[in-house]
Parts: sequence; structure tokens; C-alpha cells
Amino acid sequence: YDRERGAEETARVYEYQPAEGAFLNIEEASVVPQTVRPGEEVDLRMTYAVLTPAQAGNQITEIREIRHEGELVGRPVVTVRRSDGTYSSSIPLQLPRDAEPGQYQVIETIESDFGRDSRETSFTVVRGY
Repeated sequence: YDRERGAEETARVYEYQPAEGAFLNIEEASVVPQTVRPGEEVDLRMTYAVLTPAQAGNQITEIREIRHEGELVGRPVVTVRRSDGTYSSSIPLQLPRDAEPGQYQVIETIESDFGRDSRETSFTVVRGY
């Protein structure tokens, strides 16, 4: 987990005013690499902003749902405390050796008691050597 921007810089980027209430926003969601073979690893990455009037530590739940042909095949969940700012988060996912080839959708979500935001990305599993 890396803090990309502090509270003041994040507030400037979004032209945020405390009177607007709490704010959550996923800036970017990605999977690296985009193409993998069964048994390899991908990083499920997201960058998001948290802004609140009180600038307190906020409990944020990061959820990543992985689906193949509509079926849920993985759902890692992490709960963290975040003060105001912009953060990058990455979770490694080891694919099983018998992972089915094809496209996998990843829905990356952040949730708190004051809101939620989601972005969708994907990766492709190709047959082994």
C-alpha cells in the first residue's frame, strides 16, 4: 500500500470542500500482467481517493471479485484504515494450475460506512506451453 497524494493535494485535485460530505473514488483499476498462463500470478491493482470532513482514519473495505464466464471464482477482501488522501493498493493472485483459459472480469470495489465505488477491469488466461 502506497500513499500517492496527501490530504491537501487530493482535496485540490478534486476541488473538494468539507461541506460536500465524505467522498470515495476509484481513479484506476488494473490487472498486471494482462495475459497469463495457468499457475502464474497477477496483481490486482487500484488507486483511490478518500476525503472526509473530519479527516479522520476511515475503515475502508477493498473487495476484488474475479469472474469467469459469469461465475465467481475468487473474492479477496481486505479491510484497512485510511486517513484522507490518495492510495494505491495491490493484491497478488496466484492462479491455479488448472485455471480455465479465457477472459476473467475483475470488479474492484471500495466500501465504507459513507459510500462505495467500483471499477471493472479484466485479464486473459491462455493455455500453457
